[in-house]
Amino acid sequence: MFLTGPNYDSIIHDNFGTIEKQALAPFSERQISKVKLDNVDFAFRTYHPNYLWRNDIDSYFDTIINEIKL
Repeated sequence: MFLTGPNYDSIIHDNFGTIEKQALAPFSERQISKVKLDNVDFAFRTYHPNYLWRNDIDSYFDTIINEIKL
């Protein structure tokens, strides 16, 4: 889990190579992205916890947990 927000996607790219991102509904790609990385089953990027605490953190993490359950 990358808790960096979208402004640091280039850092993820620099460390892991080309990445594909997919938004997790009902959120936009900027808010929560499922990140495809080689040899990794689940990877997600969302905002830093300071932001999440101010913006209904449970809805973000519930969305990620539900995606993993699929």
